[in-house]
Amino acid sequence: MRTILGVLIFFLSLNVYSERMGGFPKEISKKLDLKSLEEKHLNDIELKAQAATIFTVLAHTQELRIHQMNGAEGNQVFLHKDGHKEAVYDNSGNLVKDCLNQGSYNYHHPYKFPLAHFTADIMPWLIYGNCRNDPSTREQRISAYVSDLRLGFEQVLKNNQGYYLPEKFNFQGYGQSVAVSFYLNALSKAGFDFKSFVPKNINNKEQQVQFFKALENGFSIMLKSA
Repeated sequence: MRTILGVLIFFLSLNVYSERMGGFPKEISKKLDLKSLEEKHLNDIELKAQAATIFTVLAHTQELRIHQMNGAEGNQVFLHKDGHKEAVYDNSGNLVKDCLNQGSYNYHHPYKFPLAHFTADIMPWLIYGNCRNDPSTREQRISAYVSDLRLGFEQVLKNNQGYYLPEKFNFQGYGQSVAVSFYLNALSKAGFDFKSFVPKNINNKEQQVQFFKALENGFSIMLKSA
């Protein structure tokens, strides 16, 4: 009976959280004053190229550094094929259970639905941390995540496959508009010329360094009001 009750409580908590997360894009858009992007905005070739760059980098970003915080560089992350469950193991093969680096549940697949994943799973973590007593600061979480983005970007360059959006992409899906608007605003507030970077200067090493510095600075500026 206790087992059944525990399962029921678990699924009830998931349902409550899911309902709350369903309203998160609207709440965070209002709080951060994010522009609501619509299908018509994809007619803007520059904006479409920027959205494709953001999507592609996120779709190739493995979340490793965010589970190696506070010097835990031996930690390895294992993602279930469903994209929801993940586990972190240290270099001795032990399951990591501490709040700072432990695995967490993903509401959206990191690679199949990277924009939704950023909005539903990454943004709340950047703002609140992994648990109530998470010892990391927001700045530390931003720095770790941008390090992962840099690795994702390098993977895209290595694959030499170009930047893309899924077939029949639109901004109506969960978190699509929020994620792209957040990145565009962050880069703008950091004073980075994203229009020039994509596609003209995207292979320029110096510009790449400035791009990631701008992301880290822009994330910090944006999330101050979150």
